[in-house]
Amino acid sequence: MGGSYQDDLNRQYIEKARLIRSNLGVFFNNQNPASVDRDLLNEEINSLANTIASDIHLFTPDGYLESTNRPNIFDKKILAPWINPAAMSGIMEQNQIQLLVNERIGKLRYQTVYLAVPSQVDQSNIGILAIPFF
Repeated sequence: MGGSYQDDLNRQYIEKARLIRSNLGVFFNNQNPASVDRDLLNEEINSLANTIASDIHLFTPDGYLESTNRPNIFDKKILAPWINPAAMSGIMEQNQIQLLVNERIGKLRYQTVYLAVPSQVDQSNIGILAIPFF
């Protein structure tokens, strides 16, 4: 298995995404994202997005957008506030911890890393993290 440039990139994407997930885990500290102070959550998402110089979208376990550092792309309806169904299915139904999904907006193709955000208390997912890489 020769590690291609793309494999290395994918590994970097997933590493970055895992870093964000562990930071979010600490931030939530066993709270459900829905019960967290929305402004604090948005602040945290914005600061993490700046740290890795990528966008971050956080979805509820139901797949609805909870927080993002780029609300304008959702406000302008460029992206729907619902998670990609393939990611939802992979994470919630097939219990995959992480997923790399090819996506597109118009002619722009990109990849998004989706990660389950596990509760620190039990085995449940408190959210799904999505980090697109262009």
